[in-house]
Amino acid sequence: MNSKGFLAMLGLSLCALGAEAINLDEYVEVTQGVEPKIVFQEDFEGKSNWSLNGATFGKHGEKMDNAIRIHRETHNDPYRITTKQFSLKPGRRYRLSCRASFKNLTHKGGNHMEFFAIELKNKNNYVGGLYPVFHGFKSGDIGWQEYSGEFTPHWEFDYAHIALYLKQAKTGTVFYDNIKVIDLGEPEAIVYPLEPKFLNPMDNAPIRCRVFNYGRGKELRVVATYNGQTVVEKVEDEEAILRFDKFAPGKNEVVCSVVDVASKVKYGTYRFNLYSQKVPEHRIGIRNDGILIRDGKPFLPVGIYTNHVVFREQHIPEIREAGFNFIMPYATVLQNIRPGDKPKTTLEMLRRDLDIFEENGMLMLASLKERHLLKEIDGIKGMEQTVPYIVNGIKDHKALMGWYITDENPLDELPEIIRLRELVSSNDPAHPVATLTDKAKDAIHYGATGDVFMGDSYPIYDDKTRDMARVRRYVEQCIKDSRLGFWMVPQAFNWGCFRKEKPFSEYRYPTEQEMRSMCLLAMNLGAKGYCFFSYGSMLRADDLDPGSRTRFWPQVSSVVKLLRELEPFFISTESAPAVEVTRNTGEAIVEAKTYKAGSKLAVVVTSDGPGSVEAVLKVAGNPKLVSKFGLTEFRDGAWRFKATDIASDILVNAP
Repeated sequence: MNSKGFLAMLGLSLCALGAEAINLDEYVEVTQGVEPKIVFQEDFEGKSNWSLNGATFGKHGEKMDNAIRIHRETHNDPYRITTKQFSLKPGRRYRLSCRASFKNLTHKGGNHMEFFAIELKNKNNYVGGLYPVFHGFKSGDIGWQEYSGEFTPHWEFDYAHIALYLKQAKTGTVFYDNIKVIDLGEPEAIVYPLEPKFLNPMDNAPIRCRVFNYGRGKELRVVATYNGQTVVEKVEDEEAILRFDKFAPGKNEVVCSVVDVASKVKYGTYRFNLYSQKVPEHRIGIRNDGILIRDGKPFLPVGIYTNHVVFREQHIPEIREAGFNFIMPYATVLQNIRPGDKPKTTLEMLRRDLDIFEENGMLMLASLKERHLLKEIDGIKGMEQTVPYIVNGIKDHKALMGWYITDENPLDELPEIIRLRELVSSNDPAHPVATLTDKAKDAIHYGATGDVFMGDSYPIYDDKTRDMARVRRYVEQCIKDSRLGFWMVPQAFNWGCFRKEKPFSEYRYPTEQEMRSMCLLAMNLGAKGYCFFSYGSMLRADDLDPGSRTRFWPQVSSVVKLLRELEPFFISTESAPAVEVTRNTGEAIVEAKTYKAGSKLAVVVTSDGPGSVEAVLKVAGNPKLVSKFGLTEFRDGAWRFKATDIASDILVNAP
């Protein structure tokens, strides 16, 4: 037996990296010897200094001691948040807990509960938080119980506050007592594969891993083991490339430990599964830069969300003619777009619907994110069986573009979501899995759940909305942290459809210029696809504001057709001339980027707002261009962009 085999038998990890050898027994676990420490505690018996905002103190506690009471009589009652500020540190693992009881609790739209949180602010801007979600809540009265959640804030923030609330979909009374925040010590590292896509290494593809260690460690290494092979690789730019000799067909488990050779600290162990298998001839692939490949050709996916309640076959031509090339129907396994002709089984219905999509030249991003619907399908029970049944039943259909498995899920659902992703990819190595979170701070975690990362940021509320800075911050962090191809979910709805704090008439729709500008901002930041939200909300808005869809839909279509027109620039890999941007007046961020596709050139310029701004653009080589939207003119040897609030323009080759 050679020395490597002998050490493996002893349970030691020893591997050559140049002259380097790593023995994991010589490293101290980052969690070793850590004692939890209470950093915030509230029993409401002394002076509390809470911002009550409608809540009340009283003898509501479990032992008739003091507690806070929050009450919502109707769903139209104002949505209020009770808060108290305190201090936390980035890069620490925390547990938030409280004891709570409920009286006359009712649910509108699901029996899950989210009723307390930690929120973090940096320069008065929201940057993230912890929002524990609890499932299986019954209506009526619920006695005192302890509820908790954990998180590790890894971003910069000035302060934190505890938030107590009853969401708009709930009515009744909640009582809070014994709120605690406990410092659990340093977190373990986060490790997961970015490549190969579809979790499919085939024979011996290298594994490109995301390695996030919260900024700790001077000389990080990943010690990875698979089937008796052990490799050690350096961590560079928060990534490591693992190279094994050969993968066996089927399931392959890879075990990774992250260590710092300078401090001799081990930052935890992570396991992930890969599934080596042959790839079918018909497939939707993903290029290294995140662009989708269909039948060997790159393309730009531009889609829209629908739902099974209102979406029907007759809507597909309107969606197609607006320029969309795919549809993401929520609750796909319930979807029956031809209600008068319901097939006997769910699988037959899915294939029939996909046939209709194909006849209309439309692709489907099938949703499996509604895990409660996967408990039983066509007499088959349990997600471990229903997912392979559905995936294998439709994966050969040419109208299938991929799978959608998350939608703003809380982090405590991550293990089940990762398992769902494995069930999909292990049965279908030919279609990408798309994952989505609305919280940019969760992108580092959700990169483990898909091949494509989708993100939604909806900034347009009312007439006071004048900038898209939050969209920029959100997209930048999602792309930076997830390191997956990014698809933007643009706002194509009126918040009045969902919020009741004020009359519907006081909310507004995004303008065409705002939608266009948010999409072009995402393009410049690196977006590789779009899925507009949403067709169903436009139908709903028509009930609240008759005629609104007729007015709004052409604006959405105009933006979609523009994106499709720009497809050659999205998919191009050619180098483009440099562009220099100098802002002369105003404070809004102005950004421009050039694109080249064959003989065609485009310069995309955006202004985040708010306020008026003027900037000078100088394009290398001074090509002859024309402004598409009239916000930029050529004068004195340079292009001069002038705009107000959220704005954009495109310069293209002169005819």
